[in-house]
Order: sequence, then structure tokens, then C-alpha cells
Amino acid sequence: MRKLPEHGSCFVCGSSNPHSLGLAWYTDAGKNIHAEYTFSENQQGPPGHVHGGASAAVLDEAMGAAVWVAGLQVVAARLEVDYKRPLPLGEKVVIRARISEQHERKTFATAEIVLANGETAVAGKGIYVTAPHLFINTKFENIEPQHGNKGEPMQQIRATLSASAQKVQNALAERIPGLKVIEFTESTRTSAEAAERVGVSLGQIAKSLIFKAKESGKPVLVIASGANRVDEKKVAALLGEKIGRADPEFAREATGFVIGGIPPFGHSQPITTFLDADLFRYEIIWAAAGTPNAVFELTPAQLSELTGGLIAETKE
Repeated sequence: MRKLPEHGSCFVCGSSNPHSLGLAWYTDAGKNIHAEYTFSENQQGPPGHVHGGASAAVLDEAMGAAVWVAGLQVVAARLEVDYKRPLPLGEKVVIRARISEQHERKTFATAEIVLANGETAVAGKGIYVTAPHLFINTKFENIEPQHGNKGEPMQQIRATLSASAQKVQNALAERIPGLKVIEFTESTRTSAEAAERVGVSLGQIAKSLIFKAKESGKPVLVIASGANRVDEKKVAALLGEKIGRADPEFAREATGFVIGGIPPFGHSQPITTFLDADLFRYEIIWAAAGTPNAVFELTPAQLSELTGGLIAETKE
């Protein structure tokens, strides 16, 4: 079995946290998690027995470790704990965890704390969702890069932005300081890909679609919810002339960015913009940020401020 690197400040396994439990996690070839531990009076609940919160924290950490070993950056979305038997202090127990199922951005895991006689004292089930954007500013002490099934490093977020993504970041800093561009190593070109990368619903992706007015030849930008298709007749009625989808060359010339990475603002020229009203149902949305791998988080109100676009019903 291979010992896992620790997270220095972690409450369960970190060595730099004076209040840490100090567990050491191990993984086998099947990426199951294993640890042995003896709870002390520092984790006492009822006299002579472990506090339920301490055992729940250990199960959560064990399941989280199983998911991280699989190369996924996740946060807990749901934790169920079944206290089957009293868990005594001062007796060595075994903690085990594994992934049980994966579905889209959700990963399901199970874990248990087993007594010396082989009986399970506490069992847990957890649901973990991918959310790599939450870890972009997090420094994990003594953590080695995770690897996927083919042995490739799972470095999902670029350390430095590309030129186009940096251009958007600079423009954001001037308009609304605090908004931050994230550039992934994997594609965010489609709404489905972007939603998967940042761990949100498809509807929370603000996709930038460039059209061409058929009479004037001017560019038209529709920022639509990722869950919707644009009704060109509705947009034409708002604009006052018919429109058609623009080709990649026209879109790049009009915006300065390639399709799949067109941000909602900061284009090469002023562009008439319409905002899908459905985006305003959400507290947080995500938009493209200059490349087919870059996105940034904002509110619908901030989208309106950045673009000056008309909020309208644009979906089919």
C-alpha cells in the first residue's frame, strides 16, 4: 500500500495543525483508502467513547481522500452517518473508504470505522461534487500531483493565464475588480464542458453567440443560458432586421476572440448585445474569458453592467 501525502493544515491528517487527529492515509492498487487509528480523550463524547462529530469527520476525510486519489478536486455535498455501535476510546480501529459510483460531476463514496473484532461501529455515505475553481487559490502543503487512470497529471487549472485570457483579466480588473479568470487545461468550449469544469448547472453558463445582421452586416451578440437555444426570429424582432449565424472568421474579426472563448465584453468593436432573461434566475453564472479553456464567475447584475445589453426573452 502507498502512503498518501498529507494536507498540512487539515484537521484530520495535517501535521502542521496542532489540533489535528494526525491520521496517516494509505491507498492500495484499487485506490481504496485505509488507515489505522486510536481515538484519545481529545475526541471524547460520552464518557469512554468517541464523539460522533469526530468519527463523522474521519469518515468524510476518508471518502474525500478516495475521490482525490481518483484525480478529482471535489467538495462534500452530502454526508450520511450511521452510528451502529459505540466507538470506544483507546482501542485501535481501522478506517476504510472507496468510491462506489460516479455520475456526471457527482462521485459517490462509502466508508466505515471497524472495531478490532471486525464489527463496523460507524458507517458513512457521501456525495462529492467536482469544483476545481474553489481550489485555485489554495496551496496544499506536501500534496503530490494526482493522476488519472492513464497516469497523466490531473492539473486542471493553469498556473498562468494565456495572452487572451490575461487580456480579459486585465479588462475585468478595470471594470469590476475582484472578478477572476480561471483557465483550465481541458476544454470549456461548449456549455456542457464549462458546466462540468466549474461544477454548476448547464443553465448557469452564459454562452456568447455571434450573429450577423443580414441587411447591415453588423455583428450581434446574444449571451444565452447554456440550457437554451436562441430563437433567431425573436432576436430579429428586437433588432429590427433578420440575422444569421456568423462564421468563425467573422466572429473573430468582430470580437477579437475565437468562438468558444468569446467573452461578454471587451470586443474589438461595439456590438449590439442581448442578454437571455433566463440567466437572471441564477445568483451566480459563468462566462467565457478569451479562450476555449477560460471562464470567469460573475452575477447576472455584473453581466448587465459589463455589457450594457438588453435583457430579453431570446430562447426558442
